[in-house]
Amino acid sequence: MSQLGIYRNPLQVSPTLVARLDDVHLNELMGHLLPAQAYRCRCPDAYANANVDARDKGCDGWNARPADADRWLGETETCWQFKAGQAGEPARLTGEVDKPIPRRTLEQGGRFVLVASGSSAGRSGVEDRLNALIDDANRAGLPTDKIEVYGSEHLALWCNQHPAVASRLIGAPTGMWTLERWERSDEHRIHYRASAKLRSDLSMARLPNLLARHEIRAVLDRLLGEGNRRALYVVAVLTRVGWTEDKQQEGRSIAEHLGLNWDDVHGYCSTWWPVPLYIA
Repeated sequence: MSQLGIYRNPLQVSPTLVARLDDVHLNELMGHLLPAQAYRCRCPDAYANANVDARDKGCDGWNARPADADRWLGETETCWQFKAGQAGEPARLTGEVDKPIPRRTLEQGGRFVLVASGSSAGRSGVEDRLNALIDDANRAGLPTDKIEVYGSEHLALWCNQHPAVASRLIGAPTGMWTLERWERSDEHRIHYRASAKLRSDLSMARLPNLLARHEIRAVLDRLLGEGNRRALYVVAVLTRVGWTEDKQQEGRSIAEHLGLNWDDVHGYCSTWWPVPLYIA
C-alpha cells in the first residue's frame, strides 16, 4: 500500500479524497478502474453497474476469471459490492454476503469483494468490516476464504496505478498539462523535506566522491594534524552536507558506515570546529 505521503504528483489521489466519495462517484470510479485493470491482466469481462439505484441482488460490479492472476481482480470470478460513506460501516453489512449473487459466487469458488470507500482507519477499519462479513457468512453456511475488503487506502493505491483514472477523479483537465500549470498545482505549495532514509542514502552515495577531493582533505589535514583519521573522513563529508540539526541523520549514517560512534565524532570535531565549514 504507498506509501502515499503528503508528497504526490499531479495525477495522484489521496485516501482522504476517496473516503469522501458518495455512491454515485464511487460507482463511477469503479466503472473506470475495473475495465482498466482487466486490460492489464487479460480479464475478458469486468464492469460496474451503470445504474446505482437498480436492484442488483448484492452485486454492484463483476469480473470474470483473469488470464493472469491479479492483485486486484484476483484469479477467479469476483462479485463486487460498493459501499460509500457510512453505508460501509460494519454494523450495516448484515445480510450482504447472503444476497443471491454473492451467495452463488462464494458457493462456486469465486470471490466476494466489498469496496468500503468510507473506511479510513487503515488495517483496523478493513478488519472490522471483514470480520463482520465473515461472521455473517459463517451464519449462512458460506465459505469465507475468498471474502475481501478494500478501504480508502486500497482504492487510492489502485487509482494511482492508473494515472488516467486518478486524474479524472481529481478533476484534472484532459490532454497535456503545460509546465506552468503543473508548477502551480497544489502539491508544489509545500516545502519538500527528504525522509531520513533518503538523506542517509544520498550521503552514502556522495561519500566516495567527497573523500576523493584532495583540497578538502588537505585543509582538514592541516586542521587535524595526526588526529582521528576516520573521524576526518566523516568531517570531510560534513564540510559539504553540514551537521546542523536537520543534517544529523546524514552524519550519523556516515559515521556508522565507518564503524564510529556519531556522538563521539561530533563531540571530537566540535571542540575545534564549532560551526560547519563549506569548501567550494
